[in-house]
Parts: sequence; structure tokens; C-alpha cells
Amino acid sequence: MKAETRGPLPGFDVRIVDGNHLAGTHHRLKELRGLGDAALPGHTLAVLNPQRQLIEKVVVCPDGHANSKPLFGRLLGEIESGQCWIADRDFSTRGFLFGTADRGACFIVRHHQALSVEPLGLVRRVGATETGEVYEQKVRLSGSHDCELVIRRITIKLLQPTRDKDLEIHLLANLPAKITACKIAAAYLSRWKIEAAFHKLTMVLRCELNTLGYPEAALFGFCLAVVMYNALSAVMAALRVARPELTTATGKKQKLSFYYVADEIAGVWRGMALVIPASYWTTTFAQRTPAQMAKILLWLARHGPIEPFLTNPISVKKRKKRRLIQHGGHVSTHRILKQRKQPDKP
Repeated sequence: MKAETRGPLPGFDVRIVDGNHLAGTHHRLKELRGLGDAALPGHTLAVLNPQRQLIEKVVVCPDGHANSKPLFGRLLGEIESGQCWIADRDFSTRGFLFGTADRGACFIVRHHQALSVEPLGLVRRVGATETGEVYEQKVRLSGSHDCELVIRRITIKLLQPTRDKDLEIHLLANLPAKITACKIAAAYLSRWKIEAAFHKLTMVLRCELNTLGYPEAALFGFCLAVVMYNALSAVMAALRVARPELTTATGKKQKLSFYYVADEIAGVWRGMALVIPASYWTTTFAQRTPAQMAKILLWLARHGPIEPFLTNPISVKKRKKRRLIQHGGHVSTHRILKQRKQPDKP
């Protein structure tokens, strides 16, 4: 459908990876009924392709208290030459950084203080972004068997502290010198896209069902939500390509609402399942090639109604007059209404 969006780092095939611990479940299992602690059914690692808005890989672990680092090795097989992987400080390990570089890929990873690096030069200011000033320094990262990486350590001195009260963010990156530190900082700050994907999985697609106590069931439910997320992303892509002219009455561009599309499907699928037999879907779509399915989706997107699935434009709200609240007293409603009908003359 040619629906790829602009990535956070033009010229690179970016992947954003992050971990997600599933929320605690009900204590339905016999072994959990006497416990007051939250029952965690597991955690996952998800890989988002921001250019296609698809979650391409999920690594699951049924142990909710296990460390995520042993799962990193299962991601290394997904890394390809020419890619750039963006991750939080949990991925600031020698195994992940050297494994990424060995596969001809680049990384932008937040530096964890437990990972020691050797400074090779002075820290110098190189510019600023919307969030703060940017500094750069060359460092050496040593590995096993006398292996080493000479990379850049980029510091963002924030104008506003993070929710963890951090005033500085330190990044490790092995991107070419032509990619400026400011661009690297801006690319890392685009990590919010995977947080937004997790929010949609949790709030819109209900990937965390608190009734699924068994870890295998909870993780399977999460993966089903990921499949649905990708299906909705394909629908959103078709609408984005087929209806690029969408504007409001004021001329402002409107965006498609992921929530409204998901809500529409949740509301009508039961009726469609009753009216249309399951065999119809198989005979009509199962044997289609990706190119044929793209053509069908674009045709449907051009001819279907689009207005119900648009976000509401943000308008400037007028400040309301504050209520006069009196504690301990009382008023006569009759007298107040009488004043409204017969206002005092000047």
C-alpha cells in the first residue's frame, strides 16, 4: 500500500524495543488464594517497526520476577545489517551492544551506570533540542576476548526532569559521524511510540485480562492483542493512503482514531459473525496474495465512511467563571431565580 511513515532516523531501518510486565491477575488459582501479593503472570519484550507501525516480534517469559537480560539473546537473531535499534537502559549490556554491532547494525541505548566505559576525550556541547542541551564525548567499551567498541556517549541536559527526577539522560550510540548528536537525541526521544503502542494494547485491546491466572494463558492473550494491533495498523494504513485529504471545517488536518476503529470492530463483529458464515471469509480472503489484499483494503478505504473514525479537533477552551462556594450557609432558590427574571436596575 506504500503506507510507510517517516521514521525517527531517516536513512535507517529503525526498530524500537522495550519490555512490558503484565499486570497482576485475580487469585483464582488454588495456590494463589492465600496470598495477598499481586500475582504476576509474566513479562514480554516487544519490537516495534515505527516506519510500518507494526509490532514485528514478541519474546515472552512466564516468570514475572525473572530478569529481562536473558531474553536479549533471543532478539539478536532478529537484528539485520543496516538497522538501528533504540532501547532503554535495561538493554545497556555488553552482550546486546556487541551483538548488535557484530551484525552490522547500529544502536541508540540509554547508558546504565552499571556499564563502565572509558572516556577518550573531553565532553563538548554540540547543540540543543526542544528538551534540553546536547553534549557529546567519545568513549571505549571493552568486551571479552580483547574486543572493544569506540562509540559516542551523548548527554541531554533536560529542561524539565523526568518522572524519575533525572535531569540528565546519557545515551550510547555507534552511528556514523555524519549523524549528529542532536539527531540521535531526537531519535531516542521518539521511544514514546512504543509506550503509546503498549497503551493501546492495554486500554483499547485489553491485552491484560486479570482473570487469566495461568502464565501461558495470559501471555497468549497478550500475543492475540498484538495480532489485532497489527491488523488495525493495516486498516489505519489503508485509510491513511486512500484518504489523504481529510481536513476539518477549519482547514486543519484530522487524524484517524485508533480507539474509534477498534470500538467499531468490537461493536459489530458479533452481528457480522451471525449474518455472514465463516466459510465466506475463508473463500474470499484466505487465498489472496498480499498485493491483492492491499488492493482490496485500499478500495474499501476509498468507498467507506470515514467521519466516524476521526479524532475530535482540539479547540481552545474558554475559562469558566468560578463558582462562589459558601460553606455552612444556605440560599433561597426562589429569591435567586426572582433576581434572574427581574435584574436590579442601575
